Amino acid sequence: MSEAPEAPEAPEVPAVPETFDRAMAVWQEWQEAPWGRLRYATAEANLVRHVEVLGGGPSRVLDLAGGDGGDAVRLAGTT
Repeated sequence: MSEAPEAPEAPEVPAVPETFDRAMAVWQEWQEAPWGRLRYATAEANLVRHVEVLGGGPSRVLDLAGGDGGDAVRLAGTT
């Protein structure tokens, strides 16, 4: 009887902090790029337009934490 072939080693899975740090660096690069800045400027303009319709005064906003908070910061600044 011949021996069973040796199973290949599993690829090394990077540690969670390394994966997060790498993803965060890519995200920050995107935010600082012209298209990232344009996206936030467009979002801010849309928020201001919708907030103006409410007639001023304090508002309550639900931030569902689907991103990095950039839109929430801008929305907080419009009230």
